Amino acid sequence: MKHYSKKVSIKSDQPRDYFAITQQVSFVVSESEIQDGLVFCYSNSNSTSLFIHIEDKKLLQDIDDCLHKLAPEKPYSQYTFNVNRTDAAAHIKSMLLGRQVCVSLSGGQLDLDEDDHIMFADFDGGREKNILVKVIGC
Repeated sequence: MKHYSKKVSIKSDQPRDYFAITQQVSFVVSESEIQDGLVFCYSNSNSTSLFIHIEDKKLLQDIDDCLHKLAPEKPYSQYTFNVNRTDAAAHIKSMLLGRQVCVSLSGGQLDLDEDDHIMFADFDGGREKNILVKVIGC
């Protein structure tokens, strides 16, 4: 059994943004030289999420609109957490979608459907965020 870890950094210039990071994760997998096992991705920011889905701008907009209805940014006064901050909505969205994904690995390839991508959502953009990619297997 072997393991390999690498940090992937993403920076958004938008307040909220979505990125397909499958290519970056696949690169880490190829660096690991592990052929079969599991790939675990974890975002260390409380205002981001990782999930597996198709990369379609209209669908991502629908997802963003739905999350915004559940946790709108303003008025800031609606959130107890926002006494000295303005990112409570981002934390709630992160909690709803989760901050990690795990994908099986076969023959050095991620076991994703043809249209699936590992997606990274940043709900409080403007600074660099990090994702830990850990590959475990043989």
